[in-house]
Amino acid sequence: MEKDVCLRCGGHMSFLERQQIQKGNGNLSNAFAGAYLVDVYVCDACRKMEFYSAEPQEDAEEDAMMKVTCPYCGVEHDLDDAVCPRCGARLQEIDPLEKYRQ
Repeated sequence: MEKDVCLRCGGHMSFLERQQIQKGNGNLSNAFAGAYLVDVYVCDACRKMEFYSAEPQEDAEEDAMMKVTCPYCGVEHDLDDAVCPRCGARLQEIDPLEKYRQ
């Protein structure tokens, strides 16, 4: 994947900055979820911005979010998901760490 060619207009992409983007959905409960380190590029022609991971892929396993299983449909998802990505069940009422406390 070429970082210097805009996917929208084919113009030249310039490096803008390295930035940390907060994980989660913006709720206060996600304040300690961590952040993604990304390189931000901007197109000189159309001003579209692109984000590329600045972290090596092998580190992604270390920072991976703890997974839990939805009690309604059985799909595995991130611990901090407010709703199940498959069935849409609200998961805030469920204590995801309950099975680990026994």
